[in-house]
Amino acid sequence: MTRIGIALYLITIVIIASPLLVALYLYRNDLTSLVVPQFGTGYFLTSITQGSDTFGYKGYEVINPGQSVRLILSISNPSSVKVTIDSISATLYCHEHGTFIGLVQGENTPIEIPPSASAVLKLRLLFTQEGKTDIDTYHAGHNNLYLDLRNAEIGVQGMKFNYQEFGEVGPVEIPTS
Repeated sequence: MTRIGIALYLITIVIIASPLLVALYLYRNDLTSLVVPQFGTGYFLTSITQGSDTFGYKGYEVINPGQSVRLILSISNPSSVKVTIDSISATLYCHEHGTFIGLVQGENTPIEIPPSASAVLKLRLLFTQEGKTDIDTYHAGHNNLYLDLRNAEIGVQGMKFNYQEFGEVGPVEIPTS
């Protein structure tokens, strides 16, 4: 073989092997996912971000008065495959006033949700001073506080998804101080 023949032979091997090596790396040695797409994850994400009843507010617990609370949400998996929520974080705003209330972080993640089942998702909310003032001034003693989840980053099955507008939580009943 000549040098040109050897060079062409090596280029051919690189052209054929490169996509396979990249696929092995991206799919973490599970090429089944490459050939058989997992429709469940996409269906799950679409359902929780497009206003379905997949994502619902259940209540809250005070962790540290005036500083943090735990929001308790129900999250359903309407798909036919198990879904794992690895992580979730977002910013929370008052729906009525647009006030930045604070940051939320998943407390009980990762959680696995079996097909056609529900799980409890707990989010820890750390209040900003502006958020605490908004709640104390406008919502104390009422049961009509709605909160908007924005700038959400959700880790599902090893992938990260970002949403500017994620959903609404509420109504939250705020006791009088």
